[in-house]
Amino acid sequence: MVSVGLNIAEGYTRTHNREKIQFLNIAKASMNEVKACLLIIETLSNNETELSIINTQLSQLSHLDIKMHHLLLYFKNKK
Repeated sequence: MVSVGLNIAEGYTRTHNREKIQFLNIAKASMNEVKACLLIIETLSNNETELSIINTQLSQLSHLDIKMHHLLLYFKNKK
């Protein structure tokens, strides 16, 4: 998850929207990698506590994904 935050931060400091969008897309791709890892762990785990934590993290990532989608739309529509 560190790379997600770092890419958002780096993109936000860029002056041109095209660069902001590029870093947000990289952050979104990193987030999808994290989701994939969590889904693999979920498949392999039989620990109820661990599964609960993973489901919470997946839910939080889904909310972040929606927010990032709206942020990307904002920068794509900004003139």
